[in-house]
Amino acid sequence: MAHGLQGVCNVALFRQSRPIAPSGLKREGDDLASALAEKPCTPCRGGIPPLSQHEAGQFHKQAPDWALVDRGTRIERTYRFKNFREAFAFVERAAALAEAEGHHPEIGFGWGFATVSLRTKKIEGLHENDFIMAAKLDRIAAENSPPQ
Repeated sequence: MAHGLQGVCNVALFRQSRPIAPSGLKREGDDLASALAEKPCTPCRGGIPPLSQHEAGQFHKQAPDWALVDRGTRIERTYRFKNFREAFAFVERAAALAEAEGHHPEIGFGWGFATVSLRTKKIEGLHENDFIMAAKLDRIAAENSPPQ
């Protein structure tokens, strides 16, 4: 993995698959996730504590397709696509989003998948920004994904 990415957060590669809900199917947390996706990431300067496991669990309700891992210190998800081109298009859009939000991930991808794990490096754990990025990435993926 690249170690030269600088920014508010770094993202580690993840290999667990979490499906995207079919369009038109409403799930618990969808309205909350939509509200999160409307928020901008705020600069994290460090010196603040990461989210507690309880706080991370509350934000997780707003991003239910992401897995809370490492005792609630990061979230992870794999997105599925029809082919390499769609996976690559997602990665390009995710990169543009990361630049716009100042919240830079490392993303692993290949034929039909892209994998993301979010954790705010400066505080060695989760921050609201990680869930904001998760909601925004979910939106981008939904625009590019095949029906499940």
